[in-house]
Amino acid sequence: MTLTIDIASLIGDALNALRDQTELEAVVEPQVQPTVDAVIVIKRGPKVWHFNTEVKPWVNRTTLGFLKEQIRAGVGEWLLVTRYIAAGQADELRAMNIAFLDTAGNAFINQEDIYVFIKGQGVGRDRGTRKGDIFRPAELKVLFAFLCQKGLEAKTHEQIKKMTGVGLGTINRLIRALELAGYILKPKGRTRRLVRKRELLEQWVMAYPQRLRPKQMIGRFTGPREPW
Repeated sequence: MTLTIDIASLIGDALNALRDQTELEAVVEPQVQPTVDAVIVIKRGPKVWHFNTEVKPWVNRTTLGFLKEQIRAGVGEWLLVTRYIAAGQADELRAMNIAFLDTAGNAFINQEDIYVFIKGQGVGRDRGTRKGDIFRPAELKVLFAFLCQKGLEAKTHEQIKKMTGVGLGTINRLIRALELAGYILKPKGRTRRLVRKRELLEQWVMAYPQRLRPKQMIGRFTGPREPW
């Protein structure tokens, strides 16, 4: 399945989060160069900074490689805008001097007369849910099942437990959090229905490497001879 993103919406959410955290003014230039996703202008009093902007729903090694090459080439100042940067990724990006913004309010900008570094803002905070309600490891397992098995969210909690192997308390909390975030609808007299699935899948893909994948490793093993 190919994931698409609304670039304007993602940038707008990230700039709003930056304003909330720092009170910096930021706008998108109307004329965009064909080689960049956008040009963002950040203002503080008379000072103005322009950034060529790369927009990605999540961060991977390919994205970082591209940005490092652009920085080496000296082609303007670059800024990564994405949905979420975990604390470890924020430290890594700062070490590489790669500026970034995300929709949770995390940011790093290191230019003459301006320095911003914010990390640890939780994914999902903009939707009014408690940190981790949807994206903790156990919840991610159930959410994956909901996304893969059509109609599973409408089953009883016992049936969902049998399908996923996750406890009833976790299932109850997840369904409630999805309802509060507007991802599950339950019209009067009807069963639960999962909506905005593409958006939810994008967020699951973003959260999985940070929250669930590290817990899936059983161990590292060596064969008795080479080659094994």
